[in-house]
Amino acid sequence: MNKRTEYGMLNVNGRSADTVLKAGIVIRSQKDDYIRQATRVAQCLHDFGVESYIEGIHNEISTPLGSIESCPVDILISMGGDGTFLRAARNAVDWNVPLLGINLGRLGFLTEIDFTSFEDAVSLLSNGEYRIETRMLLSASINGCYHTYALNDIVVSRNGHARLVSIHVSVSGDSVGRYMADGFIVATPTGSTGYSLSAGGPIVSPNVECIILSPICAHSLQHRPVVISPNDTIRLTCDDNIEYGLIMTADGMDPFLLETGDIIEVVKMDKQLQLVRFHHRPFFSLVRTKLYEWTRERQEDTD
Repeated sequence: MNKRTEYGMLNVNGRSADTVLKAGIVIRSQKDDYIRQATRVAQCLHDFGVESYIEGIHNEISTPLGSIESCPVDILISMGGDGTFLRAARNAVDWNVPLLGINLGRLGFLTEIDFTSFEDAVSLLSNGEYRIETRMLLSASINGCYHTYALNDIVVSRNGHARLVSIHVSVSGDSVGRYMADGFIVATPTGSTGYSLSAGGPIVSPNVECIILSPICAHSLQHRPVVISPNDTIRLTCDDNIEYGLIMTADGMDPFLLETGDIIEVVKMDKQLQLVRFHHRPFFSLVRTKLYEWTRERQEDTD
């Protein structure tokens, strides 16, 4: 089970209760609408005595987030969709601070609240009325050198060409098989509702620690998604001529061009991501609601 720890009054990283607290805000883009929304949140934080740092923005109530790399904040706030949340998660893990997601996108599966609720959220934060939920992460290396990590998934896929690739997969030294496919996904339970789900993988509750292996459009009737222990080590070997290009990404970021013979090793990371939660949200109710909303919106777009 994932461990859950209670915090109060944003008293994190050993700060005393009377210390001026700092909140960093990561925004979807530098467009005027997002800047205005971030400024509104910063003003609300200011009213509750919390210093704010907005990504790339300087005004009378905030300082650019990028200017405090040597002085991490006490909490990060992501304002956008799931893509913005995944990007902000990197800083939250590196700085060992909790992350709150405010949804400005369409699906917002990972975010905690919608923008219309941010004032209530800031009030709850200032009063310590929240809890911390932790999520497991995956660490990936290429040939023992290049290192990255992911909250959702590590993906090896073809680089834009219409050609199957050959990837050999092993788990803790035991060969799973060779996959002729468009690619391969190694996902966490958090990522089970993302790319892995689209590739036919199972939906896994985030309270269960495991690793999910999902081939992408495998050219075989025998290859199916596999769920393994979080203590296993996964090795993906690029074992054919990939002259057209094969890439590895972590949460859709950090694209790394692979070569024939490269070995990608994926393990559970020692660190975890801390998520700010205000209310108990039954996981499968959330899945039904979010996926129904997404499906309905997609249908409306095509009508």
